[in-house]
Amino acid sequence: QYGISVNVADVESDNVMVRLETFNPATGEWINQGEEWAASGNGRLIWLVEELPGENTAVPYRFFFDDGTHQGTITPPAGPPPISPITFFGLHPVVFGLMVLAGAAGLTLVFRQTQLPAMRARAFYNQLRSQPNQTLPLLAQKYARTRGSADFLLNLANAARQKGDTLISNLADGLYLLSERPYVGLPILTSALRKISRERPLWQDTEKWQMIFNTGQALLEAPSITELSLLQPQMAQLLDQLEESNQCSDALGAALPILTNLRDSERVERTDDRLVYLNEAAHRLTELQYHMPLLAPRLEKTLTAALLQRWSGLISAEREELRGRAELYISLKTKRIVSSEETQVTLELKNNGRAPAENIVAELENDPAYLIQSEPHIIPFLPPGHSRPISFTITPQVTDRFRLGLRLTYNDRNSKGRTMAFGDMVHLLQPEREFSLVDNPYLPGTPLRSHSSLFYGREQLFNFIADNAGGWSQRNVLILIGQRRTGKTSLLLRLETQLPNNLLPVYIDCQSLGVVPGMGNLFHDLAWLIADALALRDIEIDVPNPNIWEANPTHTFQRQFLPQAQALLPPNATLLLVFDEFEVFEHLVNDGILPPTFFNFMRHLMQHSQGLSFIFVGTRRLEEMGADYWSVLFNIALYERIDYLSPEAAARLITEPVAPHLVYDDLALDKIMRVTAGHPYFVQLVCYTLVKQANERGKGYVTISDVNDGLDEMLSLGEVHFAYLWQRSTPTERALLTAAAHMDSDLAFHPEDFLEFLGKYNIHATPSEVTAALQRLIERGIMGEVTQGASAQYELKLGLVGLWVAKHKSLSKLHAAQINGSGKNGNRLSVAGER
Repeated sequence: QYGISVNVADVESDNVMVRLETFNPATGEWINQGEEWAASGNGRLIWLVEELPGENTAVPYRFFFDDGTHQGTITPPAGPPPISPITFFGLHPVVFGLMVLAGAAGLTLVFRQTQLPAMRARAFYNQLRSQPNQTLPLLAQKYARTRGSADFLLNLANAARQKGDTLISNLADGLYLLSERPYVGLPILTSALRKISRERPLWQDTEKWQMIFNTGQALLEAPSITELSLLQPQMAQLLDQLEESNQCSDALGAALPILTNLRDSERVERTDDRLVYLNEAAHRLTELQYHMPLLAPRLEKTLTAALLQRWSGLISAEREELRGRAELYISLKTKRIVSSEETQVTLELKNNGRAPAENIVAELENDPAYLIQSEPHIIPFLPPGHSRPISFTITPQVTDRFRLGLRLTYNDRNSKGRTMAFGDMVHLLQPEREFSLVDNPYLPGTPLRSHSSLFYGREQLFNFIADNAGGWSQRNVLILIGQRRTGKTSLLLRLETQLPNNLLPVYIDCQSLGVVPGMGNLFHDLAWLIADALALRDIEIDVPNPNIWEANPTHTFQRQFLPQAQALLPPNATLLLVFDEFEVFEHLVNDGILPPTFFNFMRHLMQHSQGLSFIFVGTRRLEEMGADYWSVLFNIALYERIDYLSPEAAARLITEPVAPHLVYDDLALDKIMRVTAGHPYFVQLVCYTLVKQANERGKGYVTISDVNDGLDEMLSLGEVHFAYLWQRSTPTERALLTAAAHMDSDLAFHPEDFLEFLGKYNIHATPSEVTAALQRLIERGIMGEVTQGASAQYELKLGLVGLWVAKHKSLSKLHAAQINGSGKNGNRLSVAGER
């Protein structure tokens, strides 16, 4: 055997393939003796050659190498002739080894010389000169292989400058500056690419490079989030074109969702909404920066890293700006007013920002359409999330409509002297309207029948019932909770006309049950109610006589009557048993009118009946009820709250039933909404009073003055309900209601504000008692919660309740009542002098 070895040392640590070839003088050919690999570019490679020509002939050999970027051939001096191992065993292998080692040392030296950065750069530049059309793809491949080596790029630029080649030198300089100084590198690259685009023939990938770096330069130089968001479509188009040419960029693709978040942040108005999108963009950006080292070392990765660094600064600055900015929103509350010599226009100023607005000055713009009779409004401080009405007195100079203009100046944490302008149209209602007596349609406190014209809203509740009560599943129990006189019964009586035809509601007034004791009488009554509901759809069913029910009422109801009733229904129809005031069942059991086994049977019926659903409607959640009877429903019931009417539904209830004979101006509507909050009973109470008053005065319109004039009568008519709300309140709740009624009703308060105010009257409660009482008042719909950051503030939601409390209750009376020990709800407040 003949051994040949070589030491490989690659300065870039690339994998190097080396092939040994030996020369056969007899044939004049080079014979391939095999390939070996030097992992990471370092190591010693050895070949054992079995057959060589002539024993006395020197051995010519050469090495071919390839590291993925450079290829070449090295031919060392010929090796010594092969020596017979028997004759020369002791000497010649030593001589041979020394010679091969000498050759290997020379080869190692040649490898190291050819891999020096300057030589590699010159060799690569010569390759580019020989293939100018392939310059850009070769440059991209080399950039990836060297991982953007700064030394290589500098040497490449120098090599090109020595030859007077400005295009290659500018490309190398631009790529060198791209990572550390992208603001300098990108313009150099885009300028070089513009010149390259004029070369003929056109260099390969020129359009691709121009798209990437032109877009990158625009994204880097965008001065704000607004301008940056406008470039999102351009970025998306770039990625689509790269995908079409099978040249996708993972780095740029991962950056697109960040731009999309920034674009969405510019499409919303509220500061909170903008911050949601900006925070999402910041989170995506941080995640991408964390994973950037895992991406392939390509040009787009370096460009994306530079963009992320710039965007991070923009996003941080914008978030800080928004957090320190007061964002004022103005709305005109009086778009329709009654024309008179002097009339009032009201606007609402709301701070939707994250910081308070200070030293707000609001003044009307001069206009020939009206004369201003009021001085400018000055508001020293408007906290975030708060609103403030501002009113001006004007004298209209036109008879139909005019544009009202308003100018604002204010300060916030970020800057002083901010300005904004607002304008909206005001329509004048003529005071002299032909009067027609209006039939008063309102019935406060009386449930509306199924076809009443006074029923408005509740679409969401009807959809909830239709979506959840129709299936043949075991989860067939719905519980609707609403405070007293919020329209629960009116809603239930409307189910027949509002639900799909496959749902057959059976209204059951639980207060009418239990007149005669016993399960037999109860289920006999239920059977008749089901029969009556079927009769409305022209379905007749016989109800067994009472004596049949007495023997085995549950068997008769479940095994005989219900199957007969369901057999008469259309396929896939569901019988919907609707129990109004369902808490009555608990009282019937406690009073001995029904046995406790009634609840066991109801549970069995709910869990094992098909085509049968249940709706329980009341004022309390099951968890709040004292007995364990209702625990069977805990895990199978869906809850929904019957709340007040939406502003739109309440406005329709106020205006449509009396139109066109009675017209409300906007201030009157706003006042009604503020004192009722859309509570159905209170809206009807107010409207009943105002229609009655308008008929008495012979007026065809209602103004805010009319509403104010009728408040005393409204409080008198609703006395029973106001007293009911008061009696249901604990001593702490009464103290808070009294405090809220006597404090500034236009503001919201922190719990400590109530504690401080009550303390002035020697009425004391612990912070936990106050917070718990406020939460109960919110649950009852009497007070509302305004959240600002991590803190909560509270305000009166039902203005009429506050007016009634302010008229009939005082803190001095409350203090005296507590001194006399009249607290009967187990929640006595601490008052001065108590022992």
